[in-house]
Order: sequence, then structure tokens, then C-alpha cells
Amino acid sequence: MSEPTILFVKPGAISGKDKAMLSKASVIVVEIDNPQDARLTRATVDVGHSDLLAIAMRAINSHGCTGPAVDVVRGLTKLLNKETP
Repeated sequence: MSEPTILFVKPGAISGKDKAMLSKASVIVVEIDNPQDARLTRATVDVGHSDLLAIAMRAINSHGCTGPAVDVVRGLTKLLNKETP
């Protein structure tokens, strides 16, 4: 698997149209106030898909989020805990 291309930019520096074009070209755009301060960290262990899902669900449940994603996460959490959604 090849390394992703990541572009750090200041918020609003790239239009939504340009971000969409970059995304189609497999470029990940990250908006950050000080792009020169960005640091990439590589995981030292492999994390499986189910573990990543569990981590994301815990983060959303703990820190909150709005919209349909919350309903999906709460439903998945109940299913994983063997509850009725």
C-alpha cells in the first residue's frame, strides 16, 4: 500500500471545489492554523478495522457529535453490546 499524499493548509486557503478535486486525486487536505507545526505520527502497531470502529465510537460517545453519525454510532454501540437498538 502506498503512502497517502497529505496537504496541510490554513483554513479557507483552498476552495471547496479544489478540495473535492484533490480528494478525487487521493490527496488528503488537512486544514490547520499553522501548517508548519503539523507533525505526522505513525502507529507502532497494526490496528484492525473493528478496533478502529470501537475507538471512533468511544470518541463520539465521549466527546459528542451532532447529526446522523451519532445515531449510527449509538446503534452500532448497542449492537456490539448485544442490546436492542
